[in-house]
Amino acid sequence: MNNKEKLEVFFEVAGKINKEFNVLPILYGSLGLSQAIKTEMETNDIDIKIPENVRVSRWTDLQKMMGDIGFELTNDEGGEFMRNDCMVSIARDELMWYAEIDSAKLEIVKNDKCEYKVVSPKQYLRIYQRSLKDNYRREKNNSKDLERIALIEKYLKENEEK
Repeated sequence: MNNKEKLEVFFEVAGKINKEFNVLPILYGSLGLSQAIKTEMETNDIDIKIPENVRVSRWTDLQKMMGDIGFELTNDEGGEFMRNDCMVSIARDELMWYAEIDSAKLEIVKNDKCEYKVVSPKQYLRIYQRSLKDNYRREKNNSKDLERIALIEKYLKENEEK
Protein backbone atom coordinates (compact mmCIF):
# COMPACT_ATOMS: atom_id res chain seq x y z
CA MET A 1 0.00 0.00 0.00
CA ASN A 2 1.50 3.34 -1.03
CA ASN A 3 1.31 6.58 0.93
CA LYS A 4 -1.50 8.02 -1.19
CA GLU A 5 -3.63 4.96 -0.37
CA LYS A 6 -2.66 5.20 3.31
CA LEU A 7 -3.68 8.84 3.32
CA GLU A 8 -7.10 7.84 1.96
CA VAL A 9 -7.45 5.32 4.80
CA PHE A 10 -6.46 8.06 7.26
CA PHE A 11 -9.20 10.31 5.80
CA GLU A 12 -11.73 7.49 6.23
CA VAL A 13 -10.76 6.86 9.87
CA ALA A 14 -10.45 10.58 10.67
CA GLY A 15 -13.90 11.23 9.22
CA LYS A 16 -15.38 8.54 11.45
CA ILE A 17 -13.55 9.97 14.50
CA ASN A 18 -14.91 13.44 13.63
CA LYS A 19 -18.48 12.12 13.50
CA GLU A 20 -18.40 9.63 16.39
CA PHE A 21 -16.31 11.59 18.91
CA ASN A 22 -16.42 15.21 17.70
CA VAL A 23 -12.62 15.57 17.87
CA LEU A 24 -9.89 16.35 15.36
CA PRO A 25 -7.34 13.53 15.10
CA ILE A 26 -3.70 14.34 14.43
CA LEU A 27 -1.98 12.82 11.39
CA TYR A 28 1.29 11.66 12.89
CA GLY A 29 4.31 9.41 12.39
CA SER A 30 6.09 8.79 9.11
CA LEU A 31 2.99 9.39 7.02
CA GLY A 32 2.42 12.75 8.69
CA LEU A 33 6.08 13.65 8.32
CA SER A 34 6.11 12.71 4.63
CA GLN A 35 3.18 15.07 4.09
CA ALA A 36 4.75 17.86 6.16
CA ILE A 37 8.07 17.85 4.29
CA LYS A 38 6.52 16.88 0.94
CA THR A 39 8.84 13.89 0.60
CA GLU A 40 7.83 10.35 -0.28
CA MET A 41 9.18 8.05 2.42
CA GLU A 42 8.60 4.51 3.54
CA THR A 43 5.77 4.23 6.03
CA ASN A 44 4.86 1.05 7.86
CA ASP A 45 1.52 2.19 9.26
CA ILE A 46 -0.84 5.08 9.82
CA ASP A 47 -0.26 6.83 13.14
CA ILE A 48 -3.11 8.82 14.61
CA LYS A 49 -3.11 10.81 17.84
CA ILE A 50 -6.38 11.60 19.61
CA PRO A 51 -7.20 13.32 22.92
CA GLU A 52 -6.43 11.19 25.95
CA ASN A 53 -10.01 11.32 27.26
CA VAL A 54 -11.27 9.68 24.04
CA ARG A 55 -8.42 7.14 23.84
CA VAL A 56 -8.91 6.07 27.45
CA SER A 57 -12.55 6.58 28.49
CA ARG A 58 -14.12 5.82 25.09
CA TRP A 59 -11.74 3.05 24.01
CA THR A 60 -14.53 0.47 23.68
CA ASP A 61 -16.51 2.85 21.44
CA LEU A 62 -13.39 3.49 19.37
CA GLN A 63 -12.81 -0.25 18.95
CA LYS A 64 -16.41 -0.68 17.78
CA MET A 65 -16.06 2.21 15.32
CA MET A 66 -12.91 0.65 13.84
CA GLY A 67 -14.64 -2.73 13.63
CA ASP A 68 -17.55 -1.12 11.80
CA ILE A 69 -15.17 -0.05 9.01
CA GLY A 70 -13.48 -3.43 8.78
CA PHE A 71 -10.51 -3.13 11.12
CA GLU A 72 -9.57 -5.79 13.65
CA LEU A 73 -7.82 -4.92 16.91
CA THR A 74 -4.41 -6.63 16.92
CA ASN A 75 -2.70 -4.89 19.85
CA ASP A 76 -4.92 -3.47 22.59
CA GLU A 77 -2.16 -1.71 24.52
CA GLY A 78 -0.61 -0.22 21.37
CA GLY A 79 -3.97 0.69 19.87
CA GLU A 80 -3.15 -1.16 16.65
CA PHE A 81 -5.79 -2.22 14.14
CA MET A 82 -5.42 -4.17 10.88
CA ARG A 83 -7.50 -4.28 7.74
CA ASN A 84 -5.97 -6.38 4.98
CA ASP A 85 -2.35 -5.13 4.78
CA CYS A 86 -3.03 -1.77 6.42
CA MET A 87 -2.18 -1.07 10.07
CA VAL A 88 -3.61 1.93 11.89
CA SER A 89 -2.20 2.85 15.27
CA ILE A 90 -4.33 5.11 17.47
CA ALA A 91 -2.57 6.60 20.49
CA ARG A 92 -3.31 9.35 22.94
CA ASP A 93 -1.95 12.78 22.19
CA GLU A 94 1.17 13.31 24.32
CA LEU A 95 2.81 16.07 22.27
CA MET A 96 2.79 18.63 25.09
CA TRP A 97 4.30 16.19 27.55
CA TYR A 98 6.77 14.71 25.08
CA ALA A 99 7.91 17.74 23.07
CA GLU A 100 6.16 20.76 24.62
CA ILE A 101 3.92 21.20 21.56
CA ASP A 102 0.42 22.50 22.23
CA SER A 103 -1.93 20.35 20.14
CA ALA A 104 -4.61 23.02 20.37
CA LYS A 105 -2.37 25.23 18.22
CA LEU A 106 -1.66 22.70 15.47
CA GLU A 107 -2.77 23.61 11.96
CA ILE A 108 -6.24 22.31 11.06
CA VAL A 109 -6.76 20.80 7.62
CA LYS A 110 -10.22 20.32 6.10
CA ASN A 111 -11.20 18.34 3.04
CA ASP A 112 -14.46 16.83 1.81
CA LYS A 113 -13.91 13.70 3.93
CA CYS A 114 -12.72 14.97 7.31
CA GLU A 115 -11.03 17.57 9.49
CA TYR A 116 -7.72 16.85 11.15
CA LYS A 117 -4.61 18.44 12.60
CA VAL A 118 -1.08 18.32 11.24
CA VAL A 119 2.35 18.74 12.77
CA SER A 120 4.60 21.29 11.05
CA PRO A 121 8.15 20.49 9.89
CA LYS A 122 9.59 22.60 12.74
CA GLN A 123 7.45 20.70 15.25
CA TYR A 124 8.53 17.36 13.78
CA LEU A 125 12.15 18.48 14.16
CA ARG A 126 11.52 19.16 17.84
CA ILE A 127 9.81 15.77 18.27
CA TYR A 128 12.66 13.83 16.60
CA GLN A 129 15.32 15.78 18.48
CA ARG A 130 13.51 14.93 21.69
CA SER A 131 13.34 11.28 20.63
CA LEU A 132 17.14 11.14 20.62
CA LYS A 133 16.99 11.66 24.40
CA ASP A 134 14.50 8.80 24.85
CA ASN A 135 16.49 5.67 25.79
CA TYR A 136 13.95 3.20 24.35
CA ARG A 137 13.62 5.09 21.06
CA ARG A 138 17.35 5.73 20.82
CA GLU A 139 18.08 2.01 21.07
CA LYS A 140 15.26 1.03 18.73
CA ASN A 141 15.21 3.80 16.09
CA ASN A 142 18.31 5.97 16.48
CA SER A 143 19.55 5.73 12.88
CA LYS A 144 16.03 6.17 11.48
CA ASP A 145 15.43 9.19 13.71
CA LEU A 146 18.76 10.72 12.67
CA GLU A 147 17.83 10.23 9.00
CA ARG A 148 14.48 11.92 9.61
CA ILE A 149 16.15 14.85 11.35
CA ALA A 150 18.44 15.28 8.34
CA LEU A 151 15.44 15.21 5.96
CA ILE A 152 13.56 17.78 8.04
CA GLU A 153 16.59 20.08 8.32
CA LYS A 154 17.14 19.84 4.56
CA TYR A 155 13.48 20.68 3.93
CA LEU A 156 13.57 23.63 6.35
CA LYS A 157 16.77 24.96 4.81
CA GLU A 158 15.40 24.69 1.26
CA ASN A 159 12.15 26.33 2.30
CA GLU A 160 13.71 28.93 4.62
CA GLU A 161 11.42 28.05 7.54
CA LYS A 162 14.14 28.00 10.20
